[in-house]
Amino acid sequence: MCSSDLRKRLPGLAGLTPMERRVLKLLAENKTSREIGRELFISARTVETHRNNMCVKLGLQGSNKLLEFALTHKSSL
Repeated sequence: MCSSDLRKRLPGLAGLTPMERRVLKLLAENKTSREIGRELFISARTVETHRNNMCVKLGLQGSNKLLEFALTHKSSL
């Protein structure tokens, strides 16, 4: 699928930074903030900041909703 098709299907994903998309993809693999931080060589706090920023950009309330979104759209990440 080309990126413009993806933007039409999931417009919120287009607004995420590459790092946010990596974090989201790892969330879809059921990894914790600490595990994601170790894998990406960033602190767990930085992962939490990315998670909060993604929630704002995607219009989601709470980390559970972000995880739900990641799992639902796993194939598009």
